[in-house]
Amino acid sequence: MKHKFTLNAEQFLQMHSLRKTIELRLNDEKRRQVKIGDEIEFTNRDIENEKLTVTVEGLIHAKSFSELYDVLTEFGAYNTNLMRAGFAGDCTKQEFIQTMREYYTEDTETNHGVVAIEIRAL
Repeated sequence: MKHKFTLNAEQFLQMHSLRKTIELRLNDEKRRQVKIGDEIEFTNRDIENEKLTVTVEGLIHAKSFSELYDVLTEFGAYNTNLMRAGFAGDCTKQEFIQTMREYYTEDTETNHGVVAIEIRAL
């Protein structure tokens, strides 16, 4: 199955350059449809004809961004999983949650849960 998502320009460029290989989203109805092996076409929100198609390699579900942070940093404080998600490797849990609050409210997070989508460019 092929899904279509949009990204802001900075996130799109990080993904296009392969620095970002984990996309963090609410686990809403649209994201619950995503399965390992599916394709996602990301569109740059600022330049609509810029697209990147990726394959879903893994899915990490969590109840909250706090819980997801714990999973992503399970193997130490300086963590490459945070870097793969577009964060500094030494990003604190508070910084991580604060950044995600720029996109999602605590209420929507509580209602849907969250998902980390591990991707590979085609």
